[in-house]
Parts: sequence; C-alpha cells; structure tokens
Amino acid sequence: MATGDLNGDGTPDLAIGAPGDGAGGVDAGTVRIFHGGGNKLVISNGSVEISRASDGIPGAPVAGERFGSSLTADDFNADGYDDVAIGVPFAAVGVNAAAGVVITVSGAAGGVNTWTAEVLHQNSLDVFWSPSPDTWFGSFLSSGDYAAADVASLAIGVPGQDVGDVDGAGAVHVVYGMPGGLNTNDVDMWREALATLPGKSETGDGWSLLDSPTG
Repeated sequence: MATGDLNGDGTPDLAIGAPGDGAGGVDAGTVRIFHGGGNKLVISNGSVEISRASDGIPGAPVAGERFGSSLTADDFNADGYDDVAIGVPFAAVGVNAAAGVVITVSGAAGGVNTWTAEVLHQNSLDVFWSPSPDTWFGSFLSSGDYAAADVASLAIGVPGQDVGDVDGAGAVHVVYGMPGGLNTNDVDMWREALATLPGKSETGDGWSLLDSPTG
C-alpha cells in the first residue's frame, strides 16, 4: 500500500496493490486507488483501477508478472501532485524473464493520469548493470526528498542483482527527481560491496528487501 495526495485536493489518497488480481483476462495484477475526502475514503465510484490493461499504461498484462507488488507515492516532478510508482518485479525485459520493471504514473487534478505512465528498468537508467533474469527489479520501492531539493526521488530494490561474481547479492538504485520527472541520468547504485558501507556482498543476500519477492 501507499498513501499520497494524487489529485491535489489536500487529502491523502490510498493505493492498494493486488499483484495476483486478474487484468486483461490473466492474473497479472492490479492497483486500486481510493480517493480521500469528507469523513472517509471514497470506496465506490470514486475508486480507480490501474493495470497493464489500462489506457496509456505501456505493455500488456502477462500472467504472473505481479503488477502492484510494491508501491510508493510522492511528487517526483515537483508539480504539486503526488505520483505513484508501481513495482512489477516479475515482468520480462526483452528475453530476460523476471528482470522486473517499475511503472510511474503522474498525479493530476482529476486523479492519476495513466497517459503519463513511464516504464523504468535497468536499460532505461544510467547504470552499469543490464537487465538479467530473476533480478526482480522493483520488488521494493521507497521515496523521499533524499537530495533536499524540494522534489522526491525514488529508491528501487533489485534483490536478485549479481554483484561482481556474487550471485543474488542485491542492490538498490536511487533515481533522483527534478522538475519534469525522474532523472534517469542521475542514479545512485548502492550495494554492500561499496567501500563506504559496512559488510560485504554475499551470495543470496537479496540486499534491499523487506521480504522475499515470492512471498
């Protein structure tokens, strides 16, 4: 789940992921957004469902890709509306099964605008790793104004990432925000192998995870 003011009305909205839910006829996953207002969340006609079958969302639903496994909401483009980032950790990237992607959708006065959706993966970011099978990019998401720049940045967990010759050591990418959106050319790559961090990368660490991506 994630909370944020996605429609700019001053009241937090709630996004709930259902990664095993049906979308486009397959169990690909959905996200349901409930808008805050009045005395409680609007549960009926005020809710919005997002999936890979939604207009404007790139790609098509694929069974088992687990759209909505992770969520975070924050203002990544400094326009005054919180945006939502959606983890799809079992999505394929090219021939790489379960490489994982993150889909960002911008907030707007009427709620999230799916036509603004962008897909992030290791080929779209300025990082020295490329997508590979079973890395589960997007298994864990977090956000905040990490750079004290009055715009939010996005942290993306990649628990299956190999680090050097260490299999599944795990890593985190931090994509910094700026007016206009996340800056895919301004990305930090964190892993335990960094000299400034305690510990060392070990096989199967899954560094960046709160829980196993498979539940």
